[in-house]
Amino acid sequence: MSEALAGWYPDPEGRGQRYFDGTRWTEHRSAGLTERQRADILDRAIISAHCRVLNRSATAASVVMGQPVNHVVHVLLTLFLCGLWAPVWLFIAATNGEKYFTVTVDEYGTVQWISAGGKLMDSGRAQ
Repeated sequence: MSEALAGWYPDPEGRGQRYFDGTRWTEHRSAGLTERQRADILDRAIISAHCRVLNRSATAASVVMGQPVNHVVHVLLTLFLCGLWAPVWLFIAATNGEKYFTVTVDEYGTVQWISAGGKLMDSGRAQ
């Protein structure tokens, strides 16, 4: 790891976080965050994303974003406009609605958003 900025990085020996001084690895290692600190990071991530919480533990939560599509309104619009609204309704139903995620915070403050299909959507270190 040459020519990198000084800071905390994953330890190349696989033991948590280790400080890199810009030229070499030091002997300083991070013990990780407490469960309370991880819970606070999780709270901030959920609040900033405007999610509804379905289920939660101290360091992980199942959340939902968005609102369900109001199909009754779209049926009425489709009938009133003699079917012309149907393509718009199909587009809205396919692209909008609720999206489900699992949000986790590891012992180093990294927040991961995982979709219901298991795809990692976003990962970043909490500030």
